[in-house]
This record gives sequence, structure tokens and C-alpha cells, in this order.
Amino acid sequence: MGPNPGAILYPSGCVYGALATWSVEGPKKKVVEEIHTYMDILDLIVDELASSMKRYDHVSRSALTSCALVSKSMSARARGHLFSTISLCWDPVTSTTTARHARIRALKHIMEADPQFVSFVRTLELALSQVLQGADDPEGLPGVLTMLYSTPRSGLHSLQIIMRCAPVLPHHVWPDIDGAGRKAFINLCLSGCLTELVIHGVIRDPILLLAKIPKGLVSMELREASFSPIAPESGMGLDVGDREGAKLEKLVVDDVSSTALFANLEAGSALRTRILAMMQELKTLELERVSMWTAVRHFAFAPVLQQCKRSLQRLLWSVDVQDQISTILSHVPLSSFTALQSLTFKIWTEDGTVLDVNTRHIFSAIQESAMPSLEHLAFAIRLRSTQSRRSTIDDLINPATGWGWEALDVALASAVQYPWLGLVEMGIVDRPATEEAYMEEARGHLEALFPSILARGVNLKISFKGVCFCNGRP
Repeated sequence: MGPNPGAILYPSGCVYGALATWSVEGPKKKVVEEIHTYMDILDLIVDELASSMKRYDHVSRSALTSCALVSKSMSARARGHLFSTISLCWDPVTSTTTARHARIRALKHIMEADPQFVSFVRTLELALSQVLQGADDPEGLPGVLTMLYSTPRSGLHSLQIIMRCAPVLPHHVWPDIDGAGRKAFINLCLSGCLTELVIHGVIRDPILLLAKIPKGLVSMELREASFSPIAPESGMGLDVGDREGAKLEKLVVDDVSSTALFANLEAGSALRTRILAMMQELKTLELERVSMWTAVRHFAFAPVLQQCKRSLQRLLWSVDVQDQISTILSHVPLSSFTALQSLTFKIWTEDGTVLDVNTRHIFSAIQESAMPSLEHLAFAIRLRSTQSRRSTIDDLINPATGWGWEALDVALASAVQYPWLGLVEMGIVDRPATEEAYMEEARGHLEALFPSILARGVNLKISFKGVCFCNGRP
């Protein structure tokens, strides 16, 4: 029975799953209605608020904070979102060493006062160079790290180690944690609680550390991790060991880190063998780049590709004008990726008017390969050109410039080579931007280059610097 227009509604509490309780008073009768909302509905409401929350925006976080204060039934769920990520990173200009150390100690005291707090923390972001002060203080960083992995209710699964500034030289040695802080950090990595590890920047002995991380780790990201020379320290237990190591499902690695992992390790060594064994079951691989490759570095990705070619399902490959991709493809041809479902090439060209050698090799490899499991193929092409966008697009579709779209179209339309291909994406990025009216015209010109795949029913999606035009399904 619903309340009548003249009724007086007043809240009488919200306890353990009852969203609201009110009394309805009328002239002849009094009806008490209770609206009980099951906990899964409450959880969905809190989750929806959390999905729209901006992490560093106090206003958007206020809704979740309010939920945490409404009732015991909503508090745990809301606090689980509010404290899912703990970031020990500060602005190096506005923060002081003393203030940072005090905040770390305060965090330790909060974790001790509320045993449930540790179960909320899923991700720890650690700016290594900012937490050195007091690294030996058991009430500081060592205590926080130890509680995060040793507490029975611990929910930590992701560790992100970030260096605020990139090194000037590839092998510049950053200061690292020593003493109790270092031991706690290593124990955290080896505890088995982590499923994700992110390293941005240089730290000491990371290769030996990675080789001993237990099987639970499934995702790893290494950016600019140009490691210092390997020099195992006595008593730290960083030998390779005999137990089974991690089996990664996802790896994001750039050229600098890949060189340190493979090109700089002795072939056939136990350490290299253990690192490569981690890649055997990879399903997602993102090969990024941060610097110009030398003649030695261009081959650094080959061991990774060789190791996971039968298990890989998604590959993102960044290619620069100075990369020698033909050398890698000669050792690991595209046809060897028998389980690959999604393939993306991020191509940086030297001049939008001329097809560079790497793009030519990529197109040729696609034309000559058969990838029976491929469903999605994407090209993100960054054109380094000083010309206007109109001139660049004209050059892309001009047969005289040698891009060879026609041959690519014929190969992708082959039901023998690519029987499951359903989506081809092409993103063109260039500066300066052009008028939107011409983008529609350019989209039509580029679409006309792929008549065969359109006739086969493959979805073609073309975008220009954030403005997207679709053919077929949205």
C-alpha cells in the first residue's frame, strides 16, 4: 500500500540491509511500511557510485564517504572502494621528508587500530625514492609492508613501484631501500599474495627478484626498468632457487626493460631460463618503446615473442622508424602465432608522404601470413609530417607513394588466410588538425581502398585523431 497524499512520512532508521523504514499516518489508519533492500542491491548501488568516482576529486569521493557512514551494512563495501588503492607518493616540491615519514607511521597505526582495513587494500603504489627516510623504522615503511602481506585478511594483489623522474642515462643507478625496509619489500614480493607487479624506473636486483616471485603473479609491467648490473648480495636469498616461478598471463614491457631482461643476460644461464619460463603461457603482450633502438636493442623483443607464440591471444606492437622489424619477423613470423585473436601495430612513420621500410615489412608479413584465429586487426599510424592534413591524406591514398593498400585489402579478405577476421581498425594521427568537413571526405577515400574486406562483411573502422567514423556495425 502506498502513502496517501496527506500522509506524514518520517524516517525511523536504516539497519542491516533495510534501506528505509517509515510510518504512514492518515486520519483513519496507520500503516507501517518497510522497504528492505537485499545486500546485493546495496552493493550494486555502492559499486555504481564508485565507478564514477574520480580518485583525487574530494567532491566525487564524498558520496562514497557518506555511504560509509549510513549503516554497518554499507560501510564495508564503501570503505572497500575508498581504500582499495593506497598511494605512498607525494609531490616532491610541496612535501617534506618529515611529513612523508609521519604519514607512513599514521597509516601503520590505522592498520593496527582497524583489522578490517588491511582487507580493503588491493593496490599499493610506492614511490621508492620518497620513502627512503625511516626505511629501517619498524613503525614506518617496514611495518606497513609486513602487515600488507602477513595479515590473514590481507587483500593486497597489486604492487606498483614508481620512480618519479626518469634516469638521465639508461643504466643510471637509483638509490634503493636498505635494511629492514628492503627485507620487508622483498618478502612482500615473494609472499605469493601479488597477482600484478608494475615497475616504472630503475631498482636494484630486480631480475633476481622477478626470478623468485612465486606462481601467483599473472600480470607484470616494466617501463624504463634499465636495471643496474646484477650483483647478488649475500644473505638476501635472491638466488634463482628450485621452486616453480610465476606464469604470467599479461606482460607490458618497453625496449629498455626488454634489453635488460634478455639482451644483457647470458644465453643459457639459469636466470635467463627462469625469466623466459615465465612467458610460456602469456595471453596478452604489449611491446612499448621509450627510446631509439640501437643495432643491438632491436632484437630484444624476439625472445619474448618466441617463447609465447603458441599461447598469445592479444599482441600490441609499437614500431618506430629506426626499428628493424624485418629481423624479428624473420625469426618469429606472424603465422607462428597460432592462437592470436587481436593484433595491433602502433606505427610511427618518418614522413607521411612515403611508406617507411618497417611499415612495408609489416604489410608484407600480413599479406604472406595465415592467421586462422585472428578476429581483430588494428593499425594506429602516427604520421610525422609538416604538411597539412589534407595533403597527408592525399598522399596516403595515392598509389604512387607505395603504401600498398590494395594488396593488403586482398590478403585480409581471404577466407583461407584470415577466416575469422571480423574487425579492421585504422587510426590516423597527425598534426596540425584539419576541419571536420574534410575528415568525412578523407574517411570516404580511405574506405574506398578496402572494397574486398567490405564485400566480405568485415567491419571497417576509421578514425582521425579522436574523431571516429564507422562502416557497418557501430
